Amino acid sequence: MSNTQGEEYWQGHLAAWQSSGQTQVGYCARHGLNLKTFGRRLARQRRQHTATVPNISALTLVPVRLKTATPNPSANPPSRLHLYSPGGWHLECPMGDTAWLTDLLRQLP
Repeated sequence: MSNTQGEEYWQGHLAAWQSSGQTQVGYCARHGLNLKTFGRRLARQRRQHTATVPNISALTLVPVRLKTATPNPSANPPSRLHLYSPGGWHLECPMGDTAWLTDLLRQLP
């Protein structure tokens, strides 16, 4: 029966399994799913995800200049730095603690 279910059905089970903390064997037994079919669906999902993730080696760091949101020097400076990538990731760090960010960026390929 589970072989004939659609993508939404399997996406729901794969998401539920990932958040359940159970093994694949345990989750499939509990929900009456065929373990081999579950494994094939999981592999398909991972292949699709891998195909949509940008190649990290294609990312390029470019120099930037930080500008304050307000020209008023007496205004409070921003408390957090937000970095966004075109690929969708978001990095946030406290403005006063950028040493770790510098170390991180130096270690990137």
